[in-house]
Amino acid sequence: MHYWSRAAFVSTLFVFVAMGCGETNETPPGTGGSGGTAGTGGTAGTAGTGGIAGVGGTAGVGGGVDLCAGVDCSDADDCTIDSTCNPATGECEGGGLEPVETPCGDGSHFCDSFGRCVACITSDDCPDDGNECTNPFCDGGACVNITTGGSCTYMGGPGVCQNETCVSANLCDPYPCQNRGACVVDECNPANGTCSYANRPINTRCLGSGIGYCDGAGKCVACNENEQCDDGNACTSDTCVTGIIPQCLILSIEDGSNCEGAGTACIDGQCQADPLDRDIFSGSSGTIPSGIWNWWPARDWSRYEFYPYGLAAFYFNFTPGGVDHELEQIQSGFYLDEYLPGIPGMETAGWALYEDQNGDDPYNWEIDAQRLPVGSTQHQLGDCMDNSAVFNKEVGSAPSGYKPVLLGFNLDRETDHNVEQIQVRLFELTGILYLSVYFTDASSTDPICYSVSYAFVPLHRIRARGHSSSTSAGGADAEPIDAQQPILEGFNLGFSNGDHHIDEFGVRLVPGEVRVWLNDQNDDDPFGWTVWWADLE
Repeated sequence: MHYWSRAAFVSTLFVFVAMGCGETNETPPGTGGSGGTAGTGGTAGTAGTGGIAGVGGTAGVGGGVDLCAGVDCSDADDCTIDSTCNPATGECEGGGLEPVETPCGDGSHFCDSFGRCVACITSDDCPDDGNECTNPFCDGGACVNITTGGSCTYMGGPGVCQNETCVSANLCDPYPCQNRGACVVDECNPANGTCSYANRPINTRCLGSGIGYCDGAGKCVACNENEQCDDGNACTSDTCVTGIIPQCLILSIEDGSNCEGAGTACIDGQCQADPLDRDIFSGSSGTIPSGIWNWWPARDWSRYEFYPYGLAAFYFNFTPGGVDHELEQIQSGFYLDEYLPGIPGMETAGWALYEDQNGDDPYNWEIDAQRLPVGSTQHQLGDCMDNSAVFNKEVGSAPSGYKPVLLGFNLDRETDHNVEQIQVRLFELTGILYLSVYFTDASSTDPICYSVSYAFVPLHRIRARGHSSSTSAGGADAEPIDAQQPILEGFNLGFSNGDHHIDEFGVRLVPGEVRVWLNDQNDDDPFGWTVWWADLE
């Protein structure tokens, strides 16, 4: 845009006025020139006053140029006050700086005293980064975090600032002490970070796994006492073997030992059912060659284990009915035969023999076999005597926790005789085993040989022990007993009126009853009897 001076504008106006005056006819051209000169000053004055001059002014405004048109006084700076254009000169005038702390930029910055938009004016303008170990600081308009020391909060507890990081004020964190095992307690003093170590008391459980016990010297061992080796199995022995390295020695206890009550026993280190079966065998003379019958093999050949069978009943009767004879030999029951022809190992064999001297008199027999508990041990003893009786003879010792029962007997005289008394009894008294044997007639002078097969039964498998006795007018007799699985410990039967031939002879134990037989063919001779028994469970 061009800017005109005030003088040029006046000259132009003068030309327009002159041209207007020239159109009149009052002054000739020569005169007019002079008048024009003179009128220059007057005309100017008239024009300034008159309406013509006013018209000229209006024309000047309407056709003039805006000196501020197109002039931009903004400096695009949020921190300055923009100047304004002067329409008289077209120049930007005024302006200045915004007040300090005026928000600028996106509203998160501030104007400083130099008109710059900066991040901060004071440190209060800087955001907190949440770190207790730094402080926001305004450094020349820029926010920085400066490292601080002092206390802070660490994991909810006291801490201190180190290298812009809050660490525990506890000198035991991180933990500096050694782990010296499950039986040593280590402790750290938080005030100075020093460690101390103490052995846990003897027999306290080892820390961590809970297996083993502290020996009091800082070591975790398997055991210090036998009770600490208990494996919960009633059929094992649990022993703590002390030494350089204490350890538990677990061994199966003796078969037949008590475990879970009646009807059970320890077998091969485990508590198992041990049913006490009962079998009844019967026959007649000649059905058992030589009076021996092989019945049951061993339970375990490789270990020489067997099931002993005890004598619960025996009965003999000469036939045909109503006959009687003198007796030479009676055999009844069971024994362990280790050397049976053609059969290796061990077998349980049965006896059944009822003979006079000729061995030609027929008879019937019956034997009740009561299986004994596992753990029972089988034994045999015998002797020959110059007379027909032995009373309470000491024959050995009885192991603690066991009681003897009869498996069988064999009574043998040189010749046959009448019978007055027959007794076989085996019993234990204060650990001593005693035997009584009678196979007498009236004279009691005839020599005899005897053998007795017996077993020691674990005491915990015997529910009760007792004896029953009575007298009978002849033939047979019976009495009730408190037993459900009875077995013989001994018997004694004797005529009350001298010796006699024999027809029936026997003792039988059944649940709840004992029955006896002793008679000749008339069944009219009185006799007395006693039967000793044990009730198994």
